[in-house]
Amino acid sequence: MVKFLIIINQLNFFLLNRIHRNQSIKPSDKYEIIEENSTTTKLIIHKITPDDESPIQIKVKNSLGQSETTVQLKALESPRIEPQLTDQEVTLNQPLILKTNVYGRPKVDIQWLKDQKPIQSSDHIKLERNNDECILTIPNIKEEDIGTYTLSVKNKLGKIDSISNVKVNAALKFTNQLNNLDIIQGSNGVLSIECEGVPKPKLTWFFNDNEIKSNQKVRIDTKGSTSTLTINKADMPDIGIYKVIADNGKERIESQANVDVCGM
Repeated sequence: MVKFLIIINQLNFFLLNRIHRNQSIKPSDKYEIIEENSTTTKLIIHKITPDDESPIQIKVKNSLGQSETTVQLKALESPRIEPQLTDQEVTLNQPLILKTNVYGRPKVDIQWLKDQKPIQSSDHIKLERNNDECILTIPNIKEEDIGTYTLSVKNKLGKIDSISNVKVNAALKFTNQLNNLDIIQGSNGVLSIECEGVPKPKLTWFFNDNEIKSNQKVRIDTKGSTSTLTINKADMPDIGIYKVIADNGKERIESQANVDVCGM
Protein backbone atom coordinates (compact mmCIF):
# COMPACT_ATOMS: atom_id res chain seq x y z
CA MET A 1 0.00 0.00 0.00
CA VAL A 2 1.27 3.52 -0.80
CA LYS A 3 0.08 6.87 0.59
CA PHE A 4 0.39 10.44 -0.76
CA LEU A 5 0.00 13.31 1.72
CA ILE A 6 -1.17 16.55 0.09
CA ILE A 7 -1.84 19.78 2.02
CA ILE A 8 -4.27 21.71 -0.17
CA ASN A 9 -7.82 23.06 -0.35
CA GLN A 10 -9.47 21.24 -3.23
CA LEU A 11 -7.99 18.62 -5.59
CA ASN A 12 -8.45 15.89 -8.17
CA PHE A 13 -6.19 12.90 -8.96
CA PHE A 14 -5.61 11.68 -12.54
CA LEU A 15 -3.90 8.57 -13.94
CA LEU A 16 -1.49 9.38 -16.77
CA ASN A 17 -0.59 5.90 -18.04
CA ARG A 18 -1.26 4.80 -21.60
CA ILE A 19 -4.34 2.77 -20.71
CA HIS A 20 -6.09 5.35 -18.49
CA ARG A 21 -4.71 8.60 -19.91
CA ASN A 22 -6.08 11.57 -17.93
CA GLN A 23 -8.65 9.38 -16.23
CA SER A 24 -9.88 10.83 -12.98
CA ILE A 25 -9.33 8.61 -9.95
CA LYS A 26 -12.56 7.77 -8.14
CA PRO A 27 -12.93 6.01 -4.78
CA SER A 28 -13.08 2.23 -5.19
CA ASP A 29 -11.69 -1.00 -3.72
CA LYS A 30 -8.41 -0.03 -5.38
CA TYR A 31 -8.31 3.68 -4.59
CA GLU A 32 -9.27 5.33 -1.34
CA ILE A 33 -9.48 9.12 -1.03
CA ILE A 34 -9.65 10.45 2.52
CA GLU A 35 -10.19 14.12 3.41
CA GLU A 36 -8.58 14.34 6.82
CA ASN A 37 -9.25 18.04 7.33
CA SER A 38 -9.76 21.23 5.33
CA THR A 39 -6.18 21.22 4.05
CA THR A 40 -5.17 17.56 3.94
CA THR A 41 -6.35 14.82 1.60
CA LYS A 42 -4.88 11.34 1.24
CA LEU A 43 -4.87 9.06 -1.77
CA ILE A 44 -4.35 5.44 -0.76
CA ILE A 45 -3.67 2.81 -3.44
CA HIS A 46 -4.28 -0.73 -2.19
CA LYS A 47 -2.44 -3.89 -3.27
CA ILE A 48 0.22 -2.27 -5.39
CA THR A 49 1.30 -4.21 -8.52
CA PRO A 50 3.69 -3.36 -11.38
CA ASP A 51 0.63 -2.26 -13.39
CA ASP A 52 0.26 0.66 -10.96
CA GLU A 53 3.69 2.02 -11.88
CA SER A 54 2.64 5.19 -13.68
CA PRO A 55 2.53 8.96 -13.17
CA ILE A 56 -0.29 10.38 -11.07
CA GLN A 57 -1.28 13.99 -11.70
CA ILE A 58 -2.65 16.10 -8.87
CA LYS A 59 -4.71 19.17 -9.83
CA VAL A 60 -5.60 21.84 -7.29
CA LYS A 61 -8.12 24.62 -7.77
CA ASN A 62 -9.65 27.35 -5.62
CA SER A 63 -10.98 30.87 -6.08
CA LEU A 64 -7.48 32.29 -6.50
CA GLY A 65 -6.42 29.95 -9.27
CA GLN A 66 -5.20 26.45 -9.98
CA SER A 67 -2.01 24.42 -9.86
CA GLU A 68 -0.89 20.92 -10.68
CA THR A 69 1.95 18.54 -10.02
CA THR A 70 2.86 14.98 -11.03
CA VAL A 71 4.27 12.21 -8.89
CA GLN A 72 5.78 9.01 -10.23
CA LEU A 73 4.83 5.78 -8.51
CA LYS A 74 7.53 3.07 -8.46
CA ALA A 75 6.33 -0.42 -7.58
CA LEU A 76 9.06 -2.27 -5.65
CA GLU A 77 9.09 -5.97 -4.90
CA SER A 78 11.34 -8.00 -2.62
CA PRO A 79 13.16 -10.93 -4.27
CA ARG A 80 11.16 -14.14 -4.76
CA ILE A 81 12.09 -17.62 -5.99
CA GLU A 82 9.23 -19.77 -7.28
CA PRO A 83 9.20 -22.70 -7.15
CA GLN A 84 11.83 -23.45 -4.53
CA LEU A 85 14.66 -25.77 -5.56
CA THR A 86 14.30 -29.35 -4.34
CA ASP A 87 16.83 -32.05 -3.42
CA GLN A 88 17.93 -34.24 -6.33
CA GLU A 89 19.38 -37.74 -6.63
CA VAL A 90 20.85 -38.40 -10.08
CA THR A 91 22.38 -41.50 -11.66
CA LEU A 92 26.04 -41.22 -12.59
CA ASN A 93 26.61 -39.86 -16.13
CA GLN A 94 23.00 -38.63 -16.39
CA PRO A 95 21.98 -34.94 -16.60
CA LEU A 96 21.19 -32.74 -13.59
CA ILE A 97 18.80 -29.85 -14.23
CA LEU A 98 17.92 -27.26 -11.57
CA LYS A 99 15.28 -24.84 -12.85
CA THR A 100 13.20 -22.11 -11.23
CA ASN A 101 11.93 -18.54 -11.69
CA VAL A 102 13.08 -15.38 -9.92
CA TYR A 103 11.15 -12.17 -9.38
CA GLY A 104 11.70 -8.74 -7.91
CA ARG A 105 11.65 -5.00 -8.62
CA PRO A 106 14.16 -3.59 -9.27
CA LYS A 107 15.34 -6.54 -11.36
CA VAL A 108 17.15 -9.06 -9.21
CA ASP A 109 20.77 -10.15 -9.49
CA ILE A 110 21.43 -13.88 -9.22
CA GLN A 111 24.37 -16.09 -8.31
CA TRP A 112 24.76 -19.87 -8.25
CA LEU A 113 26.97 -21.48 -5.60
CA LYS A 114 28.14 -25.01 -4.84
CA ASP A 115 29.05 -25.68 -1.22
CA GLN A 116 29.04 -21.88 -0.68
CA LYS A 117 31.53 -21.26 -3.50
CA PRO A 118 30.46 -19.28 -6.62
CA ILE A 119 29.92 -21.27 -9.83
CA GLN A 120 30.69 -20.02 -13.33
CA SER A 121 29.56 -21.48 -16.65
CA SER A 122 32.07 -23.95 -18.07
CA ASP A 123 32.31 -26.96 -20.35
CA HIS A 124 30.98 -29.03 -17.43
CA ILE A 125 28.28 -26.73 -16.02
CA LYS A 126 25.89 -24.53 -18.01
CA LEU A 127 24.17 -21.55 -16.34
CA GLU A 128 21.29 -19.81 -18.13
CA ARG A 129 18.97 -16.91 -17.39
CA ASN A 130 16.04 -16.26 -19.71
CA ASN A 131 14.14 -13.29 -18.27
CA ASP A 132 12.74 -14.69 -15.01
CA GLU A 133 13.81 -18.30 -15.63
CA CYS A 134 17.11 -19.54 -14.17
CA ILE A 135 18.58 -22.92 -15.14
CA LEU A 136 21.65 -24.84 -13.98
CA THR A 137 22.52 -27.88 -16.11
CA ILE A 138 25.21 -30.52 -15.69
CA PRO A 139 24.80 -32.72 -18.80
CA ASN A 140 26.99 -35.57 -17.52
CA ILE A 141 27.04 -35.65 -13.73
CA LYS A 142 30.05 -37.02 -11.89
CA GLU A 143 30.76 -38.04 -8.32
CA GLU A 144 32.58 -34.76 -7.69
CA ASP A 145 29.31 -32.91 -8.45
CA ILE A 146 27.78 -34.15 -5.18
CA GLY A 147 27.08 -31.19 -2.89
CA THR A 148 24.76 -28.36 -1.90
CA TYR A 149 23.70 -26.01 -4.70
CA THR A 150 22.38 -22.55 -3.82
CA LEU A 151 20.62 -19.97 -5.96
CA SER A 152 21.10 -16.56 -4.34
CA VAL A 153 18.80 -13.74 -5.49
CA LYS A 154 18.98 -10.10 -4.38
CA ASN A 155 18.00 -6.53 -5.11
CA LYS A 156 18.06 -3.38 -2.98
CA LEU A 157 15.11 -4.61 -0.93
CA GLY A 158 16.75 -7.81 0.26
CA LYS A 159 18.24 -11.20 -0.48
CA ILE A 160 16.81 -14.73 -0.57
CA ASP A 161 18.31 -18.18 -1.21
CA SER A 162 16.99 -21.51 -2.44
CA ILE A 163 18.93 -24.74 -1.87
CA SER A 164 19.15 -28.16 -3.53
CA ASN A 165 21.18 -31.00 -2.03
CA VAL A 166 22.43 -33.10 -4.92
CA LYS A 167 23.37 -36.75 -4.58
CA VAL A 168 24.83 -39.01 -7.25
CA ASN A 169 24.29 -42.75 -7.37
CA ALA A 170 25.59 -45.62 -9.48
CA ALA A 171 24.96 -49.32 -9.11
CA LEU A 172 27.75 -51.33 -7.51
CA LYS A 173 29.67 -53.37 -10.03
CA PHE A 174 32.81 -55.51 -9.87
CA THR A 175 35.00 -54.70 -12.86
CA ASN A 176 36.62 -58.11 -12.31
CA GLN A 177 35.51 -61.17 -10.34
CA LEU A 178 37.68 -63.15 -7.93
CA ASN A 179 39.20 -66.18 -9.67
CA ASN A 180 40.02 -69.54 -8.10
CA LEU A 181 43.65 -69.67 -7.05
CA ASP A 182 46.18 -72.50 -6.64
CA ILE A 183 49.22 -71.61 -4.52
CA ILE A 184 52.38 -73.62 -4.12
CA GLN A 185 52.93 -74.34 -0.46
CA GLY A 186 55.27 -71.72 1.06
CA SER A 187 54.63 -69.20 -1.69
CA ASN A 188 52.53 -66.05 -1.56
CA GLY A 189 49.09 -65.89 -3.13
CA VAL A 190 47.28 -62.76 -4.26
CA LEU A 191 43.57 -62.08 -4.78
CA SER A 192 42.54 -58.69 -6.19
CA ILE A 193 39.21 -57.09 -7.01
CA GLU A 194 37.94 -53.72 -8.17
CA CYS A 195 34.46 -52.36 -7.46
CA GLU A 196 32.81 -49.26 -8.88
CA GLY A 197 29.73 -47.50 -7.56
CA VAL A 198 28.39 -44.33 -5.95
CA PRO A 199 28.39 -43.88 -3.02
CA LYS A 200 31.78 -45.55 -2.81
CA PRO A 201 31.51 -49.01 -1.22
CA LYS A 202 33.40 -50.45 1.71
CA LEU A 203 35.18 -53.69 0.73
CA THR A 204 35.37 -56.40 3.41
CA TRP A 205 37.21 -59.73 3.05
CA PHE A 206 36.12 -63.08 4.53
CA PHE A 207 37.74 -66.52 4.83
CA ASN A 208 35.21 -69.32 5.25
CA ASP A 209 32.68 -66.65 6.30
CA ASN A 210 34.94 -65.17 8.99
CA GLU A 211 35.99 -61.54 8.49
CA ILE A 212 39.68 -61.08 7.73
CA LYS A 213 41.82 -58.31 9.22
CA SER A 214 45.35 -57.54 8.12
CA ASN A 215 47.97 -59.43 10.15
CA GLN A 216 51.33 -61.09 9.62
CA LYS A 217 49.69 -63.96 7.75
CA VAL A 218 47.27 -61.99 5.57
CA ARG A 219 47.65 -58.40 4.32
CA ILE A 220 44.85 -56.31 2.85
CA ASP A 221 45.71 -53.26 0.73
CA THR A 222 42.96 -50.97 -0.55
CA LYS A 223 43.67 -48.13 -2.96
CA GLY A 224 40.79 -46.27 -4.51
CA SER A 225 38.27 -48.81 -5.80
CA THR A 226 40.77 -51.74 -5.79
CA SER A 227 41.39 -54.07 -2.86
CA THR A 228 44.13 -56.71 -2.78
CA LEU A 229 44.51 -59.60 -0.33
CA THR A 230 47.93 -61.25 -0.02
CA ILE A 231 48.37 -64.64 1.68
CA ASN A 232 51.95 -64.89 2.97
CA LYS A 233 53.70 -68.28 2.81
CA ALA A 234 50.57 -70.25 2.06
CA ASP A 235 50.00 -73.49 3.95
CA MET A 236 47.26 -76.11 4.26
CA PRO A 237 45.19 -74.09 6.81
CA ASP A 238 44.85 -71.37 4.15
CA ILE A 239 42.78 -73.65 1.93
CA GLY A 240 39.16 -72.52 1.72
CA ILE A 241 36.70 -70.00 0.31
CA TYR A 242 37.74 -66.35 0.15
CA LYS A 243 35.00 -63.80 -0.31
CA VAL A 244 34.80 -60.02 -0.63
CA ILE A 245 31.63 -58.03 0.09
CA ALA A 246 31.08 -54.51 -1.31
CA ASP A 247 28.56 -52.45 0.68
CA ASN A 248 27.75 -48.74 0.33
CA GLY A 249 24.71 -48.63 2.61
CA LYS A 250 22.32 -48.74 -0.32
CA GLU A 251 23.44 -51.88 -2.09
CA ARG A 252 25.52 -54.99 -1.37
CA ILE A 253 27.27 -57.35 -3.78
CA GLU A 254 29.87 -60.08 -3.32
CA SER A 255 32.40 -62.22 -5.15
CA GLN A 256 34.23 -65.33 -4.01
CA ALA A 257 36.96 -67.76 -5.02
CA ASN A 258 38.33 -71.12 -3.90
CA VAL A 259 41.97 -71.13 -2.80
CA ASP A 260 43.95 -74.37 -2.82
CA VAL A 261 47.48 -74.95 -1.56
CA CYS A 262 49.55 -77.52 -3.41
CA GLY A 263 52.49 -79.37 -1.86
CA MET A 264 55.93 -78.86 -3.32
